Amino acid sequence: MKNLYCCNTYYHILISMIKCINSNDDNTLLIFSDKSNNALVNNFALIKKIKKSNIFNDILIFDYSEKEIDIEKRLLSSIYRFFLTKKVVKETEGRFDIYDNIYLYFDCSLLGHVISQQKKYYTLLEDGTDTFKVNLSRLKPKKNIKYYIKSLLNFPDYAQSKYIKEIEVNNSEDLNIYGKKILQCPKKEMIDSLSTSEKEKILNVFVSNFNIDNFDNSDLLITQPLSEDNIIDNEQQKIDYYKKVLNDYSDNTKIIIKPHPRENTDYEKYFDNCFVFRDTFPVELINFYPINFNKVITIASTSINLIYNCNEKIYLGWEWLEKNKERK
Repeated sequence: MKNLYCCNTYYHILISMIKCINSNDDNTLLIFSDKSNNALVNNFALIKKIKKSNIFNDILIFDYSEKEIDIEKRLLSSIYRFFLTKKVVKETEGRFDIYDNIYLYFDCSLLGHVISQQKKYYTLLEDGTDTFKVNLSRLKPKKNIKYYIKSLLNFPDYAQSKYIKEIEVNNSEDLNIYGKKILQCPKKEMIDSLSTSEKEKILNVFVSNFNIDNFDNSDLLITQPLSEDNIIDNEQQKIDYYKKVLNDYSDNTKIIIKPHPRENTDYEKYFDNCFVFRDTFPVELINFYPINFNKVITIASTSINLIYNCNEKIYLGWEWLEKNKERK
């Protein structure tokens, strides 16, 4: 069986690596950029380490970032993206025919639309841990004129393509998605099935050596790209929120901060006496270390669901952020 994993985040690569190790198939990793997000395709050191791991039989790089342009008006942007997609469909014609299974994490991307345009059936994997449990309005399609036009042109919304064979999720209870075949594949079981040497192989790809002796019984703060994604106004506001989080929910003198891979914030500049992970890696890798945290705290990162080595988890939720926005 030939499998193709289409990834554009570090989390995608991690889950693809675990799935590949757990199978004996011929697996190919496709790393792609979309719009201005080209950090991953330009991370040559990481790509070199992935190749050295021999987890994938082949690695492909599709860099579309230079073809994307910023157009402020939505209509012009949609028209441009329509013709760009058609162009990339022609450029990649026949490239995906050799694969028995295609795995996508975010099928509303340029590549996702290209695969739908080529009428290739695929399995949709969660873009993050328990993504489909989050109350996202985009998972409930509004059947208006825009919806029918996009369906007619075969530009489906997220998780709505008729070419989805199944959606693979960590946990199938209380999903906020409709009308699709669901396959439950718990990630804890996937991780637990890895041997020590297999875990070390993955760690060698993402993480440099660091001293974990002082991490036990510390509190771990998992941050998110709130300002980078324009969820809040600016970086200083983000810092203020996280200072409030630690002040209200942690009384520990040992604080570890795990930034999101897409964040630009230098947390060491704002938080004294905190250890900040410098390596860019998915937070789920923390489970690979013999560490036990006192608390793991986040505003709304679903990755907290996959942290097992802790005494207490504190998930504040987007409601917490909205309430604190109103108070400002």
